[in-house]
Amino acid sequence: MLHRTYFKVLVLALAFAFCAFVLAGCGYFRDPGTPVAKVKDHVLTLEELRAGGEVQRDSLIHAVEAWVNHEVLYQEAMGSGIQNDPEVAWLLRDAERKIIVDAFMRRFDKSIADPEEGELEAYYEKHKDQFVRIEPEFRFRKFLFSNLQIAKDSLKIIQAWPDTGLDSLHFLPLSHVGKCIAGVSATLQANAYSIPQLCNGQALVIKLYGRKAAGELLSFEDARSQVTLAARIERKNHKLDSLLLEAKSRQAVFTWPENLPPH
Repeated sequence: MLHRTYFKVLVLALAFAFCAFVLAGCGYFRDPGTPVAKVKDHVLTLEELRAGGEVQRDSLIHAVEAWVNHEVLYQEAMGSGIQNDPEVAWLLRDAERKIIVDAFMRRFDKSIADPEEGELEAYYEKHKDQFVRIEPEFRFRKFLFSNLQIAKDSLKIIQAWPDTGLDSLHFLPLSHVGKCIAGVSATLQANAYSIPQLCNGQALVIKLYGRKAAGELLSFEDARSQVTLAARIERKNHKLDSLLLEAKSRQAVFTWPENLPPH
């Protein structure tokens, strides 16, 4: 009898241990976090605040206060039954539909593969007149000096220096260059040096390597990023049209244009 009782206790203990293992694996015994505030049965944890980017004690205190105020107002609103107001109910349904459609479209966007090289080139050839340089661009090197006199004394020296590191020099648009440097560069021929200048309080000499005018058609390489974006949008629109066509055949869609008001 004693052995039988001991066996039952052992079986129950093993069963309880197994259940505890399963529940822990499912998250039932997982640490819920460090509570910092509670309104009714809604709990705010320190981990949630930190996940939102709050780290300093003062900002955490303000965040807790804001959460409590918002949660209290929410509970008061729900307790008043405002969610049953026809206008509020319509807004909730409308918001839910928008959230669902937005989530669906984000997933749809991720399903669209980037255009391949051949597709990009074909798109560029078909629409190349759309890709125009908006502002002039300059490729130059800037030599800075402590004052204008030193710049004048050093001009012949820097003109004798060999050009190195040209691969690191890229064309920059006017908006990045600034009006003063752009104005100086606009007076130079390619591979020419400017006379020493004062630009924005700096004494400098500029060597211009190239200039591209606004209004010129962009080459494929210069327009690559714009072409990629435009070709991807076109691909997305085509895929969306196909999706809508298929979806309309699956859904019960009816329209009554005759019920619309006249012109």
